[in-house]
Amino acid sequence: MAASLLAAALLFGPPTLAQEDPGCTLTQGFWKTHPEAWPVEMMIVGGDPYTKDQLIGLLKTPPRGDATYILAKQLIAAQLNVMSGADSAVLGTLLADAEAWLTEQGLGSWPRGEARAAGTDMARQLDEFNNGLSGVPHCEDGPGPSPTPPPEEPQD
Repeated sequence: MAASLLAAALLFGPPTLAQEDPGCTLTQGFWKTHPEAWPVEMMIVGGDPYTKDQLIGLLKTPPRGDATYILAKQLIAAQLNVMSGADSAVLGTLLADAEAWLTEQGLGSWPRGEARAAGTDMARQLDEFNNGLSGVPHCEDGPGPSPTPPPEEPQD
């Protein structure tokens, strides 16, 4: 029995607690202003590798209606959420589909028509995930201030 559990763990990785603890999600606004919270130093987006600094720059770039930037921002946040422990099961193939779409379109390509609609629809779904509206709850936006200890009672 133990050998079969070990073999399963080697083949499929350790069992996850996704059903017990789905983790939580944060928005792109959090990720672009909290680099210390990032679980990685680089990531592939649209088939290209980006450093954390480049990704933060991308998150800060106004999309100006370009569906590739609209989707890239939500995809980056969703990937960071998943890498930080949020359960990706509710997304199905959405992460892979968004990555494939960005690879095909190319960042900054201003797709039109059905291609644009497909990109913005995926961005909407990822935005819902990142905001805790699709099954995985939204996290508090970072740690709150430490509680102030009560004043010490004067001793006689």
